[in-house]
Amino acid sequence: MIQKLLSTTAFRLSLIYALLFSMVAALALGAAYWMAAKLVQQQIDERLQLETNVLLSQYYSGNFADLSRLISRRTDKQSTQFFVYALSSPQQHDFFRDIATQETNPLNYSATFATLPLSVITRTTATGRKDFDTRVLITPLPSGYQLLVGTDMSEAEQLLEHIASVLLIAIGVILAAALLGGWRMGQSVLDRVDRVHHTAKEIIEGDLNQRLPLKGREDEFNRLSKVVNEMLDRLQTVMVSMRDVTDNLAHDLRNPLNRLHHRLEALRLMPSASEAGKETQETELDNAIADVNSLIATFNAILNITQIESRVQHDRWEEVDVSSMLEDMGEVYAVVAEEKNIAFQVYSDRNLRLRADKQLIAQALANLLDNAIKYTPAHGKIRLQAHRRSTAELVISVCDSGIGIPEADYQRVFERFTRLDAVRNTPGNGLGLSMVKAIVNLHKADIELSDNKPGLCVRLIFTDSGNENAAETPSEPQAGYL
Repeated sequence: MIQKLLSTTAFRLSLIYALLFSMVAALALGAAYWMAAKLVQQQIDERLQLETNVLLSQYYSGNFADLSRLISRRTDKQSTQFFVYALSSPQQHDFFRDIATQETNPLNYSATFATLPLSVITRTTATGRKDFDTRVLITPLPSGYQLLVGTDMSEAEQLLEHIASVLLIAIGVILAAALLGGWRMGQSVLDRVDRVHHTAKEIIEGDLNQRLPLKGREDEFNRLSKVVNEMLDRLQTVMVSMRDVTDNLAHDLRNPLNRLHHRLEALRLMPSASEAGKETQETELDNAIADVNSLIATFNAILNITQIESRVQHDRWEEVDVSSMLEDMGEVYAVVAEEKNIAFQVYSDRNLRLRADKQLIAQALANLLDNAIKYTPAHGKIRLQAHRRSTAELVISVCDSGIGIPEADYQRVFERFTRLDAVRNTPGNGLGLSMVKAIVNLHKADIELSDNKPGLCVRLIFTDSGNENAAETPSEPQAGYL
C-alpha cells in the first residue's frame, strides 16, 4: 500500500510542495531570528549608550577624579544588572586599541561598539566573574583617556538560543504537517482512483449499470465523473438499443424470410407446362419480389436511422424556408389525400426560417404525413401547420382525424420496430417514428404527441430557429380544430 501510495503523482507533487513550503518557511523563520537578534543587540547598545551618557554627564559637570570615583562605586555596587566599567589612561591606549580592532571597524578615536569575551577585558576590570560574551562601548575622552562600558550578554544569548530552538521546532512541525498533508492528499486521490478502477473493471466484466461514484463537493473529480457517467449512460443506451434492434430485427424479419423461402421452394417444385401454372409462378414471383423489397426497405430504414444518430457534423445545414417547404409538400400530399377522399390543409406563418438539414426535415415530415394518410379513414382530415409559438420556438405540426395512439404508448412508439396491436396487420416495419425521433434529436428539438379527439397531433418544436424577422406570435391551435 505504501509503495502504491509513493508511486502516485499526487503524493509526489505533495511531497515537492511540502519541501518547498518547508524551505520557504525556514527562510522566513531564519529572517525572523536575524531580525530578533538585531533588535536585541540594538536594545543592548541603547542601554550602553544611556549608561555612557550618564557617566559622561558626570565627567563634563565635574572633573576626571569625580568620574573615576563614580566608576569605582558602580563597579563595587551589587546589582542584578551586570555592567563593566573601565577608564584607561594614555599609557593604556594601545591595549584599548587592540580591543577595538577585534571588530571590523577600527577605533579611530571615536565611540565604538564591540562584542568581546569577558576574559579579554579582565585585566582592566579585575573581576573574577565567569567568562562570557560582553558587549562594550568605548568612548574617547580628552587628554587621551578612554571610557569603556560593557554589559552582560548571557541573558540575551539565552533568549536568542530559546528563540532559535522554538524556530527549529516550528520548522520541524511545518515539515511534518506538510508531509502528513501530502500523504493524506495522495491517499485521498488514490482512494478515488481505486473506486474508479473498481467501477471500470465491473463495467468491463459486463455490468453496464455501474457508474462512477460522486461526492457532494463539485471538484474536478466530480466533474470528470459526471462526464464519464453521461458517456456511460449514452453507451448503455446505444448498446441496449442495438440489442433491442437485433432482437426486433430477428423477430420481424423471420416471417418475411420464411415466406420468401416457402415461395421459392414452391416455385422450384411447381410444374410450368400449363398456362395456369405460369400465372401462378408469376404471382409467386411478384410476392417474392414484394417480400424482398420489404426487406430492403427495412434495412435501408435501419441504415438511415443509424446514419442520422451518428451524424455530428452540420455541413449540410442551411437556412430553410419552412413556409415554402410546407407549401411544396402540401401540393404533393394533397393529391395523395384526395385519392383517399381525405381533406388536406396547409397553414403557415410567413417568413418562417429554420437553420437545419432541409432533406432530413422534409423526410421527417414525409414520414408523419405518410402515417397520417395511412391511418386516417375516408372523409377524414389532415392538417399540416407551421407557426411561431414564441420568439424562441418554431412549431411544425401534423394533425389527423385517424385512429390515433393511446397516451400510454406515446413514448413506446418511438422505439424501433414498435407496432401497436391496432395496426399490426397493416404494411410497415415500425421504423417511421423512430426515424422522426432521430432527426428531431439531431436538431436538438422536441417532439410532442397529443390526442386530436379523434386522431393524433404530432408537434416538432425547434428552439434555435435564429429568425430575426419572425411574424407576431399566433395563438396555439386547439387540439380539436379539424
